[in-house]
Amino acid sequence: MFKVSENTVNSDFIVLDIWTYKIKVLICNITEGNLTLIWSAEVPQSKSDVVDWEIVNLSWVSATIKKAILKAWEKLENIPDDIVVCFNSQYLIYNFIGMNYLREDKNSQIKMSEIDDMIKKVEYKSIEKIKSKAESRVGIIDCEMKLITTSITSISIDGQRFSNPIWFTGKNIRFNLINVFAPVSKYNIFSSLIRNLWKNLISIIPIPISLPKLVENTPFINDENLFIDFGYSKTTVILQNNSEILGFNVINFWWSLLEEHFKNDLNLSYFEIKDIMLNLDINYEKYKKTFDDFFDVLFESVFIAIFDISSSASFRNIFLSWSSVTDLVKEKLKTFFDDKNFSKVKIFDPIIEDESFKDLGKYFNPSLSGRNGRGIGK
Repeated sequence: MFKVSENTVNSDFIVLDIWTYKIKVLICNITEGNLTLIWSAEVPQSKSDVVDWEIVNLSWVSATIKKAILKAWEKLENIPDDIVVCFNSQYLIYNFIGMNYLREDKNSQIKMSEIDDMIKKVEYKSIEKIKSKAESRVGIIDCEMKLITTSITSISIDGQRFSNPIWFTGKNIRFNLINVFAPVSKYNIFSSLIRNLWKNLISIIPIPISLPKLVENTPFINDENLFIDFGYSKTTVILQNNSEILGFNVINFWWSLLEEHFKNDLNLSYFEIKDIMLNLDINYEKYKKTFDDFFDVLFESVFIAIFDISSSASFRNIFLSWSSVTDLVKEKLKTFFDDKNFSKVKIFDPIIEDESFKDLGKYFNPSLSGRNGRGIGK
């Protein structure tokens, strides 16, 4: 579970999102559970500072973050001390685990502290399960891993399912959760970044966990959903059914692969490539074959990744996360799924069309990165 609500009750905090080619900073306020965006900024950074989601130049990334936060001083009197970091890494390891818990006093109300204690009891089981996976993923024997986030995907009390069990009573609690681990070395990089900013790190939020969270308070939560996050060098696919995350996969390419093709085969400069991609709809006809070939490979890879999560996967809604999702991309994806006999699927950009989220919708990545709030579907 994200600990933002516990640490920043009725207060302001910073959200930091580190992309390959830019830094995004948001100043937010949470009051009685309501999240409000106060201010936002983004600052470009060198692609050589972040490679494959990994920070490789700590001093320069730190300097870019400071530059983005300094922009806030132009608009605000005070900068919050608490900070939330949106985190992604090819070395993240996820462990799905379920547990039954019998309460001593079935008539007492369930509190957040009790849920935390239950989760801690199964933490060691997750650590044991991921040991071999950690060695193969990171390539280091006896790699030390750190639990950075726990997210409850479903919880029931005495057989009845609840979206929020706090203040309810009961005897038998059953919950499924995801524990997210990162190598201690990667976690220490972010800790160092925050220390250099003289800020208090209150939460690290992995992108694959954050996307489904964004529909929790919408009618979509009880539906069959697919989330696709198009990153610079990775594409993340997340499958959700009836509010429960079933699993996710990471595909090791997206924009970077297309960029390499333009650079090597067409001998274009970085700035020419950037203009083509940022104005994809306008440039599509000129580079139609290149784009079509790329979309075919990408969408087929996404389709394989979906059914690798579940051989019987089904979904009604697809939520896209990418700062440059266009109508063309959505139409191409819609056509692809029509051809795969998923003709009733609806594709949404932004993540959420609910009015209460629209102000935040155009800023977030992991991402509510919407443009016009339209859906595509039959």
